[in-house]
Amino acid sequence: MSPTSSAVSATDAPPNRCRAPHSGLLDPLWTAIGQRAPLFAPLVAVTLVGFGSSLAMRSALAQALASRGQAVVANAIFLVWLAAVLSPAFALGKAAALTATGWALATLGGRDVRVRPLLSLLLFGQVVILARDVFVAAVLYWRGLDAIAAPSDLLVPTGLDLLLRNLGPVARAITQATGVFDLLWVAFVVLGLERVLRLRRREAFLGAGALWTVRVAFSILRGMLLR
Repeated sequence: MSPTSSAVSATDAPPNRCRAPHSGLLDPLWTAIGQRAPLFAPLVAVTLVGFGSSLAMRSALAQALASRGQAVVANAIFLVWLAAVLSPAFALGKAAALTATGWALATLGGRDVRVRPLLSLLLFGQVVILARDVFVAAVLYWRGLDAIAAPSDLLVPTGLDLLLRNLGPVARAITQATGVFDLLWVAFVVLGLERVLRLRRREAFLGAGALWTVRVAFSILRGMLLR
């Protein structure tokens, strides 16, 4: 090949795009979501994480409620296991609501977004969020069960709630949504929107930010209803 041909080939070659940090580790997942958009696999992962965290939290919960009697402890543990059983339904409902929101926003923005891959992506995102419960259980065991004397001792802040206390439901929901696992969820969704739905980086950030805002709104509503 002549030097001229080599120069032309180098010029015509598409420029290398900078990949997001560590995105290569998730490339098989992006490919699976883009081609098959699995729904069963993330629901199985959600179920396993839900039961794992419930099993891990059982002793800590019993310790926190020991002063209220065995009946209260038994009811609380039953509710925790019930939540684990229903975790796939909860995850599917949350992911479906976020998918509807994302699809509506994309449609308003003039973008054609495939619904099933988006739903699959957000279901896998629920696994990231649920991993926080496993982290909380690990921290409680690291501190030692003897350090648990009340239900408030079960709270493990991972965001701005580490610095700010005694907040109302709105402020508490916002600060809790800045936790490590929430930020990992945002990063996961941004990468997924880029790799799976082929959105531009700015669109992916805007989309993930909008979905994060919806999650915060749900948290605020839940906090106000449970107040």
